[in-house]
Amino acid sequence: MDYTIVYFAVVSADFGGVEQKIIAQFDALHALGAEIHLFLVSSFNPGETFAFEIEKRPGVNILINSPEKIRNARVRRKEKFDLMSSALLNYDPKHTIVYLRYPLADLLFLQFLNKNIAYKFVTEHQEVENKLRLGILTKNFAQDIFDFAFGKAVRKKIAGFVGVSSQYLDNQISYLNRNIRNKKYFLLNGNGIDTSIFSVRKNSYFDGQTLKLLFVGGGFKYQGLHRLLISMEDYYKTNPRVRVIVHFAGISQEKTYLVKFLKHPKVRESVVFHGFLSPDEIDHIANECHIAVNSLSVHLIGQKVTSTLKSREYFARGIPFVTSSFDDDFDDRNPYIVKVSGDDNPFDIRELINFAYKLNTDPAHPQKMRQYAIAHLDWSVKMKKLLTFWNEIIEDIH
Repeated sequence: MDYTIVYFAVVSADFGGVEQKIIAQFDALHALGAEIHLFLVSSFNPGETFAFEIEKRPGVNILINSPEKIRNARVRRKEKFDLMSSALLNYDPKHTIVYLRYPLADLLFLQFLNKNIAYKFVTEHQEVENKLRLGILTKNFAQDIFDFAFGKAVRKKIAGFVGVSSQYLDNQISYLNRNIRNKKYFLLNGNGIDTSIFSVRKNSYFDGQTLKLLFVGGGFKYQGLHRLLISMEDYYKTNPRVRVIVHFAGISQEKTYLVKFLKHPKVRESVVFHGFLSPDEIDHIANECHIAVNSLSVHLIGQKVTSTLKSREYFARGIPFVTSSFDDDFDDRNPYIVKVSGDDNPFDIRELINFAYKLNTDPAHPQKMRQYAIAHLDWSVKMKKLLTFWNEIIEDIH
């Protein structure tokens, strides 16, 4: 490998999900022998846990906003791009790929790309940025307008696009006319995980009396737990024989909104809020559960195709799940995924019960799911695809 990767990522001070993903990508690329330098760009100094992770990795650097420039959003954003430009001065444009998580388009980003026009930029796209096209506004209305106004000009300056879902990638292509598309590189590369940190669960046989469901996450509205609760209420109104229990592992970010869906006494008795749990504690609950719950209402944020970390963690643990969206990393006929409608309507809980019965006929499914995760979902696999993609771009330069 005769080129360097400079990876820029805007992060928070906490070692949250985004930050953990970026560090995992760095580790996997480093293990593959890539010459990579990661620059974490933040408004604040990293917290204790995050700082520890940074310090033990020589190739990871941190770029921090000046304290006096934090209050003004435009000034703060401009300084971030200035910090990135200064860092790039240390790298030869002919032998460097600049990779960054797409920071949304505006005049400042366009100016940054123009200033560093000698470099080949590749952007990673995690969301459908232009929600105006879907009739969905983010809380930052001004940023929506900027992304719409400058999106095409910005994408003309970018050599390659990486989408974690086909929907995200198609959104990038839609900005470019046919002639420009032929000069760009596109890669579909879903999110990954470090499979080694998850324990494969023991198979839990469904006895036909109590169905146990597992949800791991923050309980945001787009994750659709309200749909599950509404569906359970409809189910319990029929006086069914099978009881359904939901184990909620995580700090509920929107528990107030969930409470109003707990009016039916049997539903209220069937939801266990565990709060934050350690990986070992989640392992214990996963061993008792039959099916997990992936996001069920991503249509609320304009998504039809997803690449959730949750679904990958479930596969690494070997627990089948219910979902409402398509995922490019899984075949639609995957025997360990049950699909419900991609809207806010309730679904028939009996579908999950029948799914659990079917899983009884395949007692080795936890091990099979785990092997699939190792072969297709691990960061080592995902980053190998990304390295091949960068190789194609760098060869085009030369």
